[in-house]
Amino acid sequence: MSEQASPASGEHFDVGQHAYEHAKKAWGFGKGLPIVKFFLGSTEAVAGKMLQIGTGKKLEDVDNDIMKPGLSTLDGMLLNPTISKVLGVVLPAFSKVEEMVKPVVVIAYGFFLKPSVEMVVKLAPCSESQKKKTEHPSMRKNTEQTSEVNSSTNPTLTAQS
Repeated sequence: MSEQASPASGEHFDVGQHAYEHAKKAWGFGKGLPIVKFFLGSTEAVAGKMLQIGTGKKLEDVDNDIMKPGLSTLDGMLLNPTISKVLGVVLPAFSKVEEMVKPVVVIAYGFFLKPSVEMVVKLAPCSESQKKKTEHPSMRKNTEQTSEVNSSTNPTLTAQS
C-alpha cells in the first residue's frame, strides 16, 4: 500500500454525542426489563424532581438545551480534532506495518500452514474425481509414484484396486 491513508480534514466523529445517545438508549432499554424497571424508573423520577426543584427545568429541557449543545461543542472543539490528529499519525503507520508484515506472513504461510493444509486435504475422504480437482499437480505426481511403488512391493494392494 503505497498511498498515505489519512482521515479527511473536517471529519465529524461526534463521539460524545453518540456515546450520550447510546447511553440514553441503554437506559430506555433497561426501563423495559421487569427486573430493573422499578429501580431505573424511580431513579429517573427522583433525579427529575430534584432537578425541577433546584433549577426549575425538566429533564427533557436539560437534555435539549444543555446536554446536546454542550456535547456538540465538546466534540467540535476537542474530540473531533484530537481523533483526526491521532488517526493522521496512526493510519500511515499501519500502511507501513502492512508493507513490512505481509511478506513475513506469506513466507510463514508457505512454510508452516501450507503443508498442514495439504495433509488435511490428503486425509479427507473423497472420490477420485474430487481428489484430482483439489490436488496440486505436484501432489498428483507424488501419489502416482507412491501407488506404483506400493503395488509393486505389495501384491494385496493391487488385488484390492
